[in-house]
Amino acid sequence: MPHVPIGARRGDLLAVPAGARAVHWPDLVVVLADGRLVAVEVELTPKPAPALRTILRAYRQAGRQVLYLGTEPVVRQLRGRPGLEGWISGIAEEMLLLPSGGAAPAPGSPLQVRPLPVEDSLVAAQIVRHASRHRRPA
Repeated sequence: MPHVPIGARRGDLLAVPAGARAVHWPDLVVVLADGRLVAVEVELTPKPAPALRTILRAYRQAGRQVLYLGTEPVVRQLRGRPGLEGWISGIAEEMLLLPSGGAAPAPGSPLQVRPLPVEDSLVAAQIVRHASRHRRPA
């Protein structure tokens, strides 16, 4: 792959430590024009909260920028959502990685959370099928 920092080819810049003996690999890594790496996570279904906290903590400790692209339930899990009695904080907000109350993060923030854009109706149908198979009880 051209324009990838030499160390990244070995993988040592792509994975982030996620515990004493574990690493987390992003779904995709984007190399910006200035050589910085941005991890991209694509999530179709919400992860268990402890697993998501571990991953977010690993990215924060590594100082890595990360973009989460997710379905609506994943975005709500990370960002939070309005509730009957006010705002319900998301996991990233609880970890102080996103501003409170659902405000948009500042440009250049180390964490960005966005809805997964799906233009193809067949892909959208596959996502719905996947989510229904992996839905956890409330």
